[in-house]
Amino acid sequence: MYMATNSLLTKKYRELIERDAKEPVTGQKARKYRNRMRKRVTQGLGDCAKLNQYARSSDIEKIFHRDDTDRRQYDNPKLPDEREDLLQCHWVSAMHMVSLLWRGLRLNGMDKQEIFKRAISDGIVWGEAEYKGVDMGVVEQDISLNKLEAHTDTDELEPLEKWKRGLALTGDDYQEITDRLHEHPDVDTVLGKDIHTLVEKHLIEDSESDD
Repeated sequence: MYMATNSLLTKKYRELIERDAKEPVTGQKARKYRNRMRKRVTQGLGDCAKLNQYARSSDIEKIFHRDDTDRRQYDNPKLPDEREDLLQCHWVSAMHMVSLLWRGLRLNGMDKQEIFKRAISDGIVWGEAEYKGVDMGVVEQDISLNKLEAHTDTDELEPLEKWKRGLALTGDDYQEITDRLHEHPDVDTVLGKDIHTLVEKHLIEDSESDD
C-alpha cells in the first residue's frame, strides 16, 4: 500500500497540486501549503545530492528497483515498453525527474545548452564513472544537444515535414502519408511492410533528391 507518510509530498500536498491542475486553488491556506511544499521539495533535492554522493551503490540500486507487484508508475505511462530491463526499474519516475529538473532550470532562466552541459551531460558522465568505479576524467563521451525546438505552428506543416522533424502526427497525417505510399510507383504494397522504411526510402529520399 502506498504510504503518504513515506512520500516526498504529503497527502495534503499531493491533493493540492492535483486539484490545482484542474482548477486554480486560491486563498491563504493554499498559499501556506504551497510554500511549505516548495521548501520540502527543495530539501528533497538536497537529499538527492547527498544520496548520489554518499549512499551505497546497493541502496541506490534498491531505490530504483521496481517490485513486480508495484504498478504505481505504470498507471498512465507515457512511454510504455515491455522490455524486462525497463519493467524492473522505476524508469518512468526517472523520466519525470529529468523533465522536472529541465523545466525548473528553464523557468529560472538557464539556457538549454547550459542546462544540458552542466546538469545532463556532466551528470551522465559522473553517473557512469560512479557505476564503473572510475574517475570522471577517464570517461570518454560524445554527448551533444543538436536540436531542441518546440513548434507552435505544426498545423501549418504538411505531414511529411512533420515526419522528418520527428513531430506528432494526427490520424489524417498518417492517412495522407499512407496514401502517398500507395500511389508511389515503386511501392507494390504497404501491407506487412515497415512503413518507416518505406517513408524514408520512397518519400523522404525522393523529396530531398528533388530539392
